[in-house]
Amino acid sequence: MKSSCAICETEIEVQMCCSGHECGCMGMPLEPPVCSNECYDKYMEYREKVKSTPVKLPDFLSDI
Repeated sequence: MKSSCAICETEIEVQMCCSGHECGCMGMPLEPPVCSNECYDKYMEYREKVKSTPVKLPDFLSDI
């Protein structure tokens, strides 16, 4: 399937898990959609930063 790199938006060919109906993944790519090792490194840095960013809960949920 044609897609674009998640970092630099270069058009690439991406292998998908399924068409979106065979399993619960809804047709997600098997590998991160990146075009090079450099973009892969940037993609993984971004994911780590997102994972390590704390999420502030709304006040009404903080007591739970």
